[in-house]
Amino acid sequence: MPSPAWLLILALLAGVALGAYAASRHRRYRERLRRQQACDAVESPCLLLHPDGRIDRANAVARALLGTSPTHLDDLALPAEIRCWLSERGRGGSESRRCELNLPSAPPLQLQLEKRHADFDFDGDERNFTWLLLHDVSRQLDDERGQQLWREALQDSRLALFEYRLATRRVQGRVPAEDNVLGLPPGWVDIGFDSWLERVHPDDRDALRTMLEHPEQLAGGSAYLEFRFRHGHGHWEWLEQRAQLRHEEGRISAIVGLCQSITSRKHAETELLRREQVFRTLVENADDVIARYDLNLCCQFINRSITRYLPLPRHEHLGKTLRQQGWPQTALDTLEPAFLSVLARHEARHLEVELDVFGKAATFSVHLIPELGAHGELVSILAIGREITELRLGSRLLADENAVMEMIANNQPLDDILARLCRLLEAQRPQAVCSIMLLNEQKTELNLAAGPSLPASFSSFLHGLSIGPEAGSCGTAAFTGQQVVVSDIAHDPRWESYRYLALPHGLRSCWSTPIYSSNREILGVFAIYYPTPRNPGKAEMRLADRCTHLASIALERDRHEKQLYFLATRDGLTGLLNRRSFMEVGEAEVLRSKRYGHELSIMMMDLDHFKNINDQHGHATGDQVLQHFAALCGNTFRHADIIGRVGGEEFGVLLPFTTLAEAGILAERLRAEVDGSAVMACGVAVHYTVSIGISTVSPDDKDIDAPLSRADTLLYQAKTLGRNRIRFDDDPPPLPLAG
Repeated sequence: MPSPAWLLILALLAGVALGAYAASRHRRYRERLRRQQACDAVESPCLLLHPDGRIDRANAVARALLGTSPTHLDDLALPAEIRCWLSERGRGGSESRRCELNLPSAPPLQLQLEKRHADFDFDGDERNFTWLLLHDVSRQLDDERGQQLWREALQDSRLALFEYRLATRRVQGRVPAEDNVLGLPPGWVDIGFDSWLERVHPDDRDALRTMLEHPEQLAGGSAYLEFRFRHGHGHWEWLEQRAQLRHEEGRISAIVGLCQSITSRKHAETELLRREQVFRTLVENADDVIARYDLNLCCQFINRSITRYLPLPRHEHLGKTLRQQGWPQTALDTLEPAFLSVLARHEARHLEVELDVFGKAATFSVHLIPELGAHGELVSILAIGREITELRLGSRLLADENAVMEMIANNQPLDDILARLCRLLEAQRPQAVCSIMLLNEQKTELNLAAGPSLPASFSSFLHGLSIGPEAGSCGTAAFTGQQVVVSDIAHDPRWESYRYLALPHGLRSCWSTPIYSSNREILGVFAIYYPTPRNPGKAEMRLADRCTHLASIALERDRHEKQLYFLATRDGLTGLLNRRSFMEVGEAEVLRSKRYGHELSIMMMDLDHFKNINDQHGHATGDQVLQHFAALCGNTFRHADIIGRVGGEEFGVLLPFTTLAEAGILAERLRAEVDGSAVMACGVAVHYTVSIGISTVSPDDKDIDAPLSRADTLLYQAKTLGRNRIRFDDDPPPLPLAG
């Protein structure tokens, strides 16, 4: 058991230890309190750091900045290089670093970290604490970045910033680049108001002077000006200036103006205005009808071309609907559904409209175009109407001309071709009535060949009309060979003898054009009649020329066809039917006589001693004799009789509806004419005679051969009996010649 002394000693030692512990606790408390007070006393955000990275204290400003109360540097998620920097022992004074801090509790921060070392005594143990000051430079960096961007913008965008000092009446500013908006040397500008205004265009100077002398009149403290400034290179530069008042001590001290070149824009605006004026001029003077309609189909704009088609004055179209504008009902029936379709579908439409324009039919091609706004909404409808009457008529004219040419190529009847030509022009000019009259072979009279639309009572007079200098339009044109235009039949002297025929039928004007062949021979006349007194237009004359050209082709083709037929069916010397044609016609006549039971006589004729004529007088004289005999036949026989040359000097005649006795009378008349006539050749009268045999078709004859053979036999009997005589079917056979 310990002695009391030891116990006392132990008690004393315990008391001393307890006292020392209490003193240490007190010192530690005072030291902590001092650090807290020192930390809180710092106005800037501040952290007191232990050497081991613990945060001893964060003042209220730091906690507000960070949005939390961190207890260790790890809570701040500092970059590694910043942690290394904080762990380094200080060399005295302060050091700083910049870093970006991203904490969930606060927006991203740009911090300037300032490190200061502070020694605090802790129970005699000197420890190194670190003050870490947090300077928020986020706004400063934003300002610096904005300033840099502003400087770069001024440098690159040719902007200029000026300050108009009202007290000193000077303009000061920064010209950022050598190629600047004013062409001034780069650097500061410092110039007096008067000198500045001298560089402004005279027309724009008053507006700028008013702003400088009366800045209090600027509405809202700002102003917008556009003016021309004399560039350093001598030309005028358009400037756009946005001005703002600056106040100092409650009064206006300066006007800050930001200037930007708008020369390119002004030139573009000028060019746009010029093009718009050109466009308006084109639209106003366009042949097309151009109009704009709103969504209620009311007219907002229409050009002057509309006055050619509708009687309503142009200005009265504005604000009116299609019906109120006076479009015909037939056009409205087509236009209104098309407009409604554009309103519903927002798609363009194309259509054709037929109109009656002041009594004249017209065709229009209409385009309806939807006009859309900035957001794709329909705001109006643009209508463009083009008259295509001539185009359609031209297409029809071409088709009709091709049809006429096909008729000519296909050998259609001439009457049908000429009637189609008349209808061709009448289709192009609905009020016109056309006719084609042809000259006779003697070139003395005109006869109507085609006039499908002429009144029948008038057409009946158009046959055998004599040509002459005052023979109406057609007779005069055929006589003079020139186009004749009679604008008023009632008063033109050339119609003096014929107007009583035309006027009762409503024909008041007539234009006649000669129809020429390829060798400039007048074939006939193409005439155009109108129900009103008028002169032709150029288009109508061109139509007449085209029709006369087609008529000439048709007539020449018909003439050539007739010539070919004539050459194929006629004897070239006498003009009578050749043997082949005579036999073909004879076969037809025999069949016809047997079918209808009428008489048909056949006559065979031969010139006596014709070989002697050729031998004594030559073949040319023989040809004259043949032609002379053919002419006598033409004068002797009737129009219905058919004459042919069937051999060298042998001829045949078909006599329809003629008995044997009647045929004998004609034959005797011809024989007597031949016997009593002569052909003069080289001053010598050449006489000749003819022998004739006549037969009639009997019921037993099946074709032309039998009666023709009988007539031929009778012919040679006449020659045997002494020539220059006639033998008939019922004549007794001749007696045989004496041995």
